[in-house]
Amino acid sequence: MKIARRTSSRPKRIMCVAPLLILACATYGHTVSLNVELARVNEQPVAAGTLVYRGSTYPLDALDEAPLFHYERHVLTVGRDRVATHRTYDRAGTLMQSEAVWTSSAYDVRQVAITDYQGIVSGTATVDSAAGTLTFNVLENGRERQKTERLSLPLVSGPSLFGYIHHHWDEVVSSDKQSVRFIVLQDMATYGFTIRAEGVTEGLMVFSVTPTSLLVRLVVPSMHLMFDAQTRQLVRFEGRVPPKDNRTDKLKALDARVEYETLLPLD
Repeated sequence: MKIARRTSSRPKRIMCVAPLLILACATYGHTVSLNVELARVNEQPVAAGTLVYRGSTYPLDALDEAPLFHYERHVLTVGRDRVATHRTYDRAGTLMQSEAVWTSSAYDVRQVAITDYQGIVSGTATVDSAAGTLTFNVLENGRERQKTERLSLPLVSGPSLFGYIHHHWDEVVSSDKQSVRFIVLQDMATYGFTIRAEGVTEGLMVFSVTPTSLLVRLVVPSMHLMFDAQTRQLVRFEGRVPPKDNRTDKLKALDARVEYETLLPLD
């Protein structure tokens, strides 16, 4: 996985897609402009929709300290589609990353957009169902790049993973495993993961999400999602999370526990 580089200032130009623009494109069939600013939504969180839950992120090596990051999930619904936005802040309240995913009601990914202020990365990944492709358009430190990948399995991203498991709960529990491709915009790639139901422990249904590639498993450990077994609402997550660990001068990947405060049911 890519290690973001530290920089002293934010880019003047951020290439990404605001959730309201995505909805406009869904409604009117317009092509998304890759040069549209995400700044409006970043400055006005209410534009991202209804606040569904909050997450407090504790590094696994410092669980007894104050959360290193906290993030909010907002959801905006139009017709049968939804746009979920995750906005992550540091302890000082500075916005570190904003990521949005546009999905169907069944959590089929249509588009993902990100603004990562740590790595100075922004961009989109857009599904073309007819062509069976996923196209990445990324701006990193002023350099624009594009890449297209063939689709082979269901797609998930950070803001859609929990909802995907919640929506496919019975199917995952009754099967041995479910295979998905996880979108990592910063890498302009998807990675194979296997979702398994590990059973109920202390009232929590535990799902594991494990890289299918041995090489990726050496870098990214299995993630564990914990839901209340009765209500099927999200309680806890353990594993690799964005953004990068910024407790030292060198940014590094962060493995953490996230505790959730649910405000509205996950659907």
